[in-house]
Amino acid sequence: MIRWPYKLVECPPEAVKDAVADDYWQRYREGLKGLSTEQKLDKLRSYLDDGILWSRDTTGYLQYELRVSNYINALKRGGQLDSDLKVVR
Repeated sequence: MIRWPYKLVECPPEAVKDAVADDYWQRYREGLKGLSTEQKLDKLRSYLDDGILWSRDTTGYLQYELRVSNYINALKRGGQLDSDLKVVR
């Protein structure tokens, strides 16, 4: 994947903080270290797909979206993605 195709979710910082405090997400996120940006995007898309399967309601899925959006924004801040969410490096 060379560009993130999904819209990023925006929420108050408190909601993001609560979403990323999940142990499974933290282990998943740590597993992305060392991968190329393209591989990270593929894994994040798979994580969202899992969210669709395992979330019983829209609030549960929103947690998945918040985690991924937060990670994508970190990739932007780090210079791996440009403002159009295309892979730079």
